Amino acid sequence: MSKKIIICITVLFFSGFMYAKGAFVEVGDPSFFSKGMRLFELKSDSKGNVFAGYVQDGNYSVAKFDGEKWSDVGKRNFTAEIGSVFYTDQETNYISFELDNEGIPYVALSSVKKLDNSFLYLIVMKYDYSDNSWKVIGKTGIADFETNWVSLSFSKENIPYLAFSGCSADVCKDYSETADEEYEYTPSSVMKFNGSEWVYVGEPMFDFNPEQPHYSGSNSISFGSDNTIYLAYNAWYPQSHDVFVTLKKYNGSSWESVSSKIEIKEWPVKVITGDGNTIYVAAANGIVRMENGEWVKIFEYAQSKETSVNVMCAELDSHNTLYASFFEQNQGETINQTIKLKKFIDGSWEDVFSKEKSAYDYFATSLVIDNENNPYIAYFNNDGRIVLMKYDPETGENPDDTDDDVSDEDETADEDKKDSGSSGCGLVVM
Repeated sequence: MSKKIIICITVLFFSGFMYAKGAFVEVGDPSFFSKGMRLFELKSDSKGNVFAGYVQDGNYSVAKFDGEKWSDVGKRNFTAEIGSVFYTDQETNYISFELDNEGIPYVALSSVKKLDNSFLYLIVMKYDYSDNSWKVIGKTGIADFETNWVSLSFSKENIPYLAFSGCSADVCKDYSETADEEYEYTPSSVMKFNGSEWVYVGEPMFDFNPEQPHYSGSNSISFGSDNTIYLAYNAWYPQSHDVFVTLKKYNGSSWESVSSKIEIKEWPVKVITGDGNTIYVAAANGIVRMENGEWVKIFEYAQSKETSVNVMCAELDSHNTLYASFFEQNQGETINQTIKLKKFIDGSWEDVFSKEKSAYDYFATSLVIDNENNPYIAYFNNDGRIVLMKYDPETGENPDDTDDDVSDEDETADEDKKDSGSSGCGLVVM
């Protein structure tokens, strides 16, 4: 990112699109999407294309924005019905959309087994550009038990890794006399695809202790600069009523704790690794960073009766600058909702984008940083269609275009970017 861009987006930006130079502009046509969409995620590849994965009518679809228009990636609604159709409205539990290091789209999801509509089987699908179709990677039903909280990621060698929650072992089962029913705890597991089949990384359900059983969710995988595998998840221990985020790393043979428990508690949870193995963990109510072996809160959002944050996304650009987007709702005599985007510079947060709308206009936000370090932010409009906003450094008028020092800095931008662009994120709370 050039010095000019940095200067431009530090200016406060409220409810409109005017900076001195550079602004967010709406791109693409929302009418490409049908009404009634739910969860969506944004990704960006190294060519500047932006991908949106979304749920509609119980199925999943992926679209691509090439800088001018949207187009379908394969056919719409290419999956079987996802688990949430029968179990919950929280599609975040059951779907993960990602691009590999070559920009090829993958989707991992728990779908409803058509035979009896009672079992969620885990599959990973890859888009095949040669015949414009989605194909299953490995077998259908990767795990032999019901799964949720699915998360897909790629190592630096472009190996797909899959984290999920679930358990079929008797040790995970319990019985409630009050409800007169049996239920299962759902610890986390991690698998990778070795080119022919999915195999476990470490032991299945590695963190489960039958003496202190727990449910885990909101799994998130990231790879450090030395390719260390990190897994963050939210753990709930019903016996003690404790809820906290846990971070593990894989030491080559087993999973071990990185540090003490993390005090941010609200899902969704995401682990992010930057240059020099800098580790961030983001949740709906805050972001922490590892400093000298301790977690330091760099962002905290205090929930209250009047104000709540529904969604948070966090992303690093190629210069290791952290961006965070969230959806804020203030409830007083009237309900006001605001989408906000901030970035973390020199130890403080600066406003990048803020847009207010009347109540219930938004159900989700999503954030991605493209291959030129320009942020995109997206949300639903009143019709339930995606509105995509892009930061355009050339929009608007600069009152002083003669600043030769600033323009000279444009040539020093770092070109060391991921092959696939930025991973992006996006969740929905219904």
